[in-house]
Amino acid sequence: IVNVGKRFMEDDAEVVFADPCTFTSFVSANNSDEIGNYKISDDFALLKKSLERKLAEYNETNAIMNLVLFEQAVRHVTRITRILMFPGGNALLVGVGGSGKQSLSKLAAHICNYQTSQISVTSDYSVNDLKEHLRDLYRKAGVKPGEPLVFLLTDSQITDERFLVYINDLLSSGRIPDLFSKEDYDGIFASIR
Repeated sequence: IVNVGKRFMEDDAEVVFADPCTFTSFVSANNSDEIGNYKISDDFALLKKSLERKLAEYNETNAIMNLVLFEQAVRHVTRITRILMFPGGNALLVGVGGSGKQSLSKLAAHICNYQTSQISVTSDYSVNDLKEHLRDLYRKAGVKPGEPLVFLLTDSQITDERFLVYINDLLSSGRIPDLFSKEDYDGIFASIR
Protein backbone atom coordinates (compact mmCIF):
# COMPACT_ATOMS: atom_id res chain seq x y z
CA ILE A 1 0.00 0.00 0.00
CA VAL A 2 2.87 2.35 0.77
CA ASN A 3 4.36 1.85 -2.70
CA VAL A 4 1.04 2.59 -4.39
CA GLY A 5 0.70 5.74 -2.30
CA LYS A 6 4.21 6.88 -3.14
CA ARG A 7 3.65 6.26 -6.82
CA PHE A 8 0.39 8.20 -6.76
CA MET A 9 2.07 11.03 -4.90
CA GLU A 10 4.96 11.20 -7.36
CA ASP A 11 2.72 11.11 -10.45
CA ASP A 12 0.02 13.51 -9.31
CA ALA A 13 1.66 15.60 -6.60
CA GLU A 14 0.72 18.85 -8.31
CA VAL A 15 -2.94 17.83 -8.52
CA VAL A 16 -3.14 16.41 -5.00
CA PHE A 17 -1.45 19.35 -3.32
CA ALA A 18 -3.03 22.07 -5.47
CA ASP A 19 -4.40 24.94 -3.45
CA PRO A 20 -7.33 25.16 -3.45
CA CYS A 21 -8.23 21.57 -4.22
CA THR A 22 -11.94 21.20 -5.06
CA PHE A 23 -13.81 17.92 -5.40
CA THR A 24 -17.35 17.65 -6.75
CA SER A 25 -19.79 15.04 -7.87
CA PHE A 26 -22.02 17.27 -9.98
CA VAL A 27 -19.60 18.60 -12.60
CA SER A 28 -19.02 16.62 -15.74
CA ALA A 29 -17.52 17.49 -19.07
CA ASN A 30 -20.62 16.28 -20.92
CA ASN A 31 -22.93 18.75 -19.08
CA SER A 32 -24.96 15.92 -17.59
CA ASP A 33 -27.27 16.88 -14.71
CA GLU A 34 -26.76 13.59 -12.91
CA ILE A 35 -24.75 13.42 -9.73
CA GLY A 36 -21.95 11.03 -10.44
CA ASN A 37 -18.58 10.08 -9.07
CA TYR A 38 -16.84 12.29 -6.58
CA LYS A 39 -13.76 13.58 -8.37
CA ILE A 40 -11.37 16.47 -8.50
CA SER A 41 -12.56 19.53 -10.35
CA ASP A 42 -9.44 21.18 -11.68
CA ASP A 43 -11.23 23.27 -14.34
CA PHE A 44 -12.66 26.27 -12.47
CA ALA A 45 -14.38 27.63 -15.60
CA LEU A 46 -16.27 24.34 -16.05
CA LEU A 47 -17.20 24.29 -12.35
CA LYS A 48 -18.49 27.86 -12.46
CA LYS A 49 -20.42 27.21 -15.69
CA SER A 50 -22.03 24.14 -14.11
CA LEU A 51 -23.04 26.13 -11.02
CA GLU A 52 -24.44 28.95 -13.15
CA ARG A 53 -26.56 26.38 -15.01
CA LYS A 54 -27.78 24.95 -11.67
CA LEU A 55 -28.56 28.48 -10.45
CA ALA A 56 -30.60 29.16 -13.59
CA GLU A 57 -32.52 25.91 -12.98
CA TYR A 58 -33.15 26.95 -9.38
CA ASN A 59 -34.39 30.39 -10.47
CA GLU A 60 -36.92 28.81 -12.86
CA THR A 61 -38.81 27.08 -10.03
CA ASN A 62 -38.08 29.22 -6.96
CA ALA A 63 -37.76 32.83 -5.94
CA ILE A 64 -34.98 34.34 -8.02
CA MET A 65 -31.58 34.51 -6.37
CA ASN A 66 -29.22 37.00 -7.99
CA LEU A 67 -25.97 35.40 -6.93
CA VAL A 68 -22.53 36.42 -8.08
CA LEU A 69 -20.57 33.19 -8.18
CA PHE A 70 -17.07 34.39 -7.46
CA GLU A 71 -14.36 31.86 -6.66
CA GLN A 72 -14.90 31.71 -2.90
CA ALA A 73 -18.68 31.36 -3.29
CA VAL A 74 -18.18 28.52 -5.79
CA ARG A 75 -15.89 26.70 -3.39
CA HIS A 76 -18.37 27.16 -0.52
CA VAL A 77 -21.20 25.69 -2.62
CA THR A 78 -19.07 22.63 -3.41
CA ARG A 79 -18.30 22.16 0.30
CA ILE A 80 -21.94 22.54 1.36
CA THR A 81 -23.02 20.12 -1.37
CA ARG A 82 -20.48 17.56 -0.18
CA ILE A 83 -21.73 17.87 3.41
CA LEU A 84 -25.39 17.54 2.39
CA MET A 85 -24.70 14.41 0.35
CA PHE A 86 -23.45 12.55 3.42
CA PRO A 87 -26.19 10.62 5.25
CA GLY A 88 -27.29 12.82 8.14
CA GLY A 89 -25.01 15.58 6.94
CA ASN A 90 -25.42 18.90 8.70
CA ALA A 91 -23.44 22.10 8.84
CA LEU A 92 -23.20 25.19 10.97
CA LEU A 93 -22.40 28.11 8.70
CA VAL A 94 -20.94 31.07 10.54
CA GLY A 95 -20.43 34.47 9.00
CA VAL A 96 -21.61 38.03 8.71
CA GLY A 97 -25.32 38.43 7.99
CA GLY A 98 -26.02 38.99 4.32
CA SER A 99 -22.92 37.15 3.12
CA GLY A 100 -24.93 34.51 1.26
CA LYS A 101 -24.97 31.53 3.64
CA GLN A 102 -28.68 30.82 3.09
CA SER A 103 -28.53 31.39 -0.66
CA LEU A 104 -25.53 29.12 -1.13
CA SER A 105 -27.21 26.47 1.06
CA LYS A 106 -30.38 26.65 -1.03
CA LEU A 107 -28.35 26.28 -4.21
CA ALA A 108 -26.46 23.31 -2.74
CA ALA A 109 -29.75 21.69 -1.72
CA HIS A 110 -31.06 22.17 -5.26
CA ILE A 111 -27.92 20.56 -6.68
CA CYS A 112 -28.52 17.53 -4.43
CA ASN A 113 -32.23 17.46 -5.45
CA TYR A 114 -33.34 18.14 -1.87
CA GLN A 115 -36.32 20.20 -0.80
CA THR A 116 -35.57 23.17 1.45
CA SER A 117 -37.65 23.95 4.52
CA GLN A 118 -37.46 26.99 6.75
CA ILE A 119 -39.64 28.19 9.61
CA SER A 120 -41.49 31.49 9.44
CA VAL A 121 -41.13 33.06 12.84
CA THR A 122 -43.84 35.44 14.00
CA SER A 123 -44.24 37.28 17.27
CA ASP A 124 -46.30 34.44 18.72
CA TYR A 125 -44.19 31.55 17.35
CA SER A 126 -43.77 29.09 20.22
CA VAL A 127 -42.08 25.80 21.03
CA ASN A 128 -45.29 23.99 20.06
CA ASP A 129 -45.17 25.62 16.63
CA LEU A 130 -41.57 24.45 16.21
CA LYS A 131 -42.53 20.93 17.27
CA GLU A 132 -45.37 20.93 14.74
CA HIS A 133 -42.98 22.05 12.00
CA LEU A 134 -40.51 19.32 12.98
CA ARG A 135 -43.32 16.73 12.94
CA ASP A 136 -44.18 17.80 9.39
CA LEU A 137 -40.51 17.54 8.39
CA TYR A 138 -40.20 14.06 9.86
CA ARG A 139 -43.34 12.94 8.03
CA LYS A 140 -42.11 14.34 4.71
CA ALA A 141 -38.69 12.75 5.11
CA GLY A 142 -39.70 9.42 6.61
CA VAL A 143 -43.13 8.42 5.35
CA LYS A 144 -43.56 7.06 1.84
CA PRO A 145 -42.69 8.60 -0.49
CA GLY A 146 -39.91 9.98 1.68
CA GLU A 147 -38.07 12.92 0.23
CA PRO A 148 -34.68 14.28 1.25
CA LEU A 149 -34.91 17.63 2.99
CA VAL A 150 -32.69 20.49 4.07
CA PHE A 151 -33.85 22.35 7.17
CA LEU A 152 -32.48 25.90 7.26
CA LEU A 153 -32.52 27.72 10.58
CA THR A 154 -30.94 31.09 11.28
CA ASP A 155 -29.97 32.55 14.63
CA SER A 156 -32.71 35.18 14.35
CA GLN A 157 -35.34 32.42 14.11
CA ILE A 158 -34.39 31.05 17.53
CA THR A 159 -36.78 33.18 19.55
CA ASP A 160 -36.85 30.86 22.55
CA GLU A 161 -33.83 29.13 24.09
CA ARG A 162 -35.86 25.93 24.37
CA PHE A 163 -35.68 25.65 20.56
CA LEU A 164 -32.03 24.69 20.98
CA VAL A 165 -32.96 21.54 22.93
CA TYR A 166 -34.97 20.25 19.96
CA ILE A 167 -32.35 21.30 17.41
CA ASN A 168 -29.64 19.58 19.48
CA ASP A 169 -31.68 16.36 19.59
CA LEU A 170 -32.31 16.61 15.86
CA LEU A 171 -28.62 17.00 15.05
CA SER A 172 -27.14 14.59 17.57
CA SER A 173 -29.39 11.55 17.23
CA GLY A 174 -32.36 12.48 15.07
CA ARG A 175 -34.67 11.36 17.87
CA ILE A 176 -36.71 14.06 19.56
CA PRO A 177 -38.47 12.75 22.69
CA ASP A 178 -42.21 13.43 22.90
CA LEU A 179 -42.38 14.77 19.34
CA PHE A 180 -45.01 12.21 18.35
CA SER A 181 -47.77 10.68 20.43
CA LYS A 182 -48.43 6.92 20.49
CA GLU A 183 -51.31 7.39 18.04
CA ASP A 184 -49.04 9.36 15.71
CA TYR A 185 -46.46 6.55 15.80
CA ASP A 186 -49.12 3.97 14.98
CA GLY A 187 -50.22 5.98 11.94
CA ILE A 188 -46.63 6.52 10.81
CA PHE A 189 -45.73 2.84 11.16
CA ALA A 190 -48.86 1.83 9.25
CA SER A 191 -48.02 4.17 6.38
CA ILE A 192 -44.41 2.97 6.27
CA ARG A 193 -45.52 -0.66 6.02
